[in-house]
Amino acid sequence: MEKKFDRQFLQIDFYSKHDYMMPFVGDYYEQKSHKKLLLLGESHYLPKKTSVCFDEKEWYDKKIDLKGEDYNYCNTRNTWVGGASPFHHNVRESLNFIFKCNDPWQHVAFFNYFLRPAPKGKEFKVGKKDAELAVKNLIQVVDILIPDRIVFLSKKAAESAEGNYPSLKLGYKDFWNWAESKKIEYCYTNHPSRSWDSLMPVKYWRDKWHLRPKDLSARNFFNDWLATRL
Repeated sequence: MEKKFDRQFLQIDFYSKHDYMMPFVGDYYEQKSHKKLLLLGESHYLPKKTSVCFDEKEWYDKKIDLKGEDYNYCNTRNTWVGGASPFHHNVRESLNFIFKCNDPWQHVAFFNYFLRPAPKGKEFKVGKKDAELAVKNLIQVVDILIPDRIVFLSKKAAESAEGNYPSLKLGYKDFWNWAESKKIEYCYTNHPSRSWDSLMPVKYWRDKWHLRPKDLSARNFFNDWLATRL
């Protein structure tokens, strides 16, 4: 795992308070043989028996020191490399197909788009502050990692990133145009844990790409999109 970006990550307000959620960056993320790929999950999940319950203000304004199982569930780097959930299995299988190596995690960067963990087994409910700080944090991370490609492994996360946030004064018309200005191509897929083998929408995010997802499962779309862009 590459740690050379950690000093810059810790200058981001959120990670200065929640350093265990800093992005994972693989040792070969910047390898010249492929484009730099950033994968974005949806959110961390807390264990069923957790006593942790933070509202938006408390979670973002305070330095939160999680302990034990709560910490393990929200430690981005450990959950990404050591995860054994359907999410991790499905993504790893696809990355193996693309990179054709024993440890594909080391070729990508990853973090969860939404920064506040969801209750175990429950869908993440996005509040106003969750949405605003998530897109702000993404832009800060992208400015550090300078990826060539981004894949949102969650439709909810992608739609939130494409939202309108005038109060943030982000300096762009919309996220799509901002990504284009950075020469970044991105897409989203269905969530790998819930609907990886479900068909992607016939009308995709934009009509810009030659690859049409009609009759493609999320798994096959992910594989095909990366195979033509890395």
